[in-house]
Amino acid sequence: MRTFWIVLALAGIAIGGSWYYKHTYPDIITARVTTVDRGRVEATVSNTRAGTIKACRRAKLSPVIGGQITAIPHSEGSRVQKGEELLTLDTTDTEAEIGHIKTQIVSARDHARATCLRAEYMSRTLTRKQALHPEAISQDAYDKVQTETQIAHAECQAARSAVDVVEAALKVAQKRLEHTKITAPFDGILAKVNAKVGEYIAPSPSNVLSEPIIDLIAPGCFVVTVPIDEVDAARVAIGMLAEVTLDAWHGRKLAARVVRTGRYVIDRQKQSRSVEVELKLDDQNMTRKLLAGYSADVTIVVETHPDTLRIPTEALMDETHVMVFDAGDGRLHKRTITKGIGNWSFTEVKEGLSSGDKVVVSLGEKGLEEGALARVVEKKSTKEPTP
Repeated sequence: MRTFWIVLALAGIAIGGSWYYKHTYPDIITARVTTVDRGRVEATVSNTRAGTIKACRRAKLSPVIGGQITAIPHSEGSRVQKGEELLTLDTTDTEAEIGHIKTQIVSARDHARATCLRAEYMSRTLTRKQALHPEAISQDAYDKVQTETQIAHAECQAARSAVDVVEAALKVAQKRLEHTKITAPFDGILAKVNAKVGEYIAPSPSNVLSEPIIDLIAPGCFVVTVPIDEVDAARVAIGMLAEVTLDAWHGRKLAARVVRTGRYVIDRQKQSRSVEVELKLDDQNMTRKLLAGYSADVTIVVETHPDTLRIPTEALMDETHVMVFDAGDGRLHKRTITKGIGNWSFTEVKEGLSSGDKVVVSLGEKGLEEGALARVVEKKSTKEPTP
């Protein structure tokens, strides 16, 4: 029993000593702080999925008819001029058909000429019969000549129409001959050729999307297209400034400007709904180094307050609170604020703070709580955003 009371007394002394030491020598945490100042704050929106660098002019070409390839004058990567031939199909059958139709045209014209000459003869015959009617010829004979004349003129008109039909067939065949060639619609570079000489190609069915034979890109002009969430799309307008980041250029940032916003919402299965936004780089010299298909991320500035009270966004504990260091008592105090616009770098403060206040930015520090003693380390201000 005596031992129990001894152990109990020692435990009480230990607890009391711990309490006395904690209040006499409280723990001091180290917190990183930054000074509240005034500056520019921007409200921004970003793409929901990776955007794409696209050529201003890009043509994916395929023949509209089938056939065997007889010539591909240029290889991939070649520069071509507008109107240059890019691919030719076998034209033997079409040329033979054109020759046959031309012969039919000659025959049809000869037949029309002969038929119309007969119609003219019948017209002269009818004129003579009219002079003799009714004294010298009967009514029946006169009616017969008159009918034969009308038939002859109808046959003449039919023969002339037959010439028009054959000539139209010639135009169809000539147009089909044109379709055996693919020519460059503009000056560009052959990005891809998906065929070889000797292969047979056929046009795709209307409900099947196949790979184009020729992919032609106009160099030196590119735009950035990105999907913006439907919630943010209404805030984006033509002319807004933006910043484009390219993974292929190790995150290099390029200034850009919005030039087009989509007029409908893209609805893709199992994906968020978005609106396509198109941007153009300010430095057009940089576009010469771009490649179509690069992935891109975009940050669009939708609103700017050039001179306002601000804090680093990382200092926010939640939507309405920050931790402030009071140099008077050396302790941390939770402060309620009213925030305005903001982005990943800065957040505008409308109420609750003043210039010169020290706000904590190391919110993950152990022991960070209301009334904690702190030793602070000043953090340099975040880099000013590009205007």
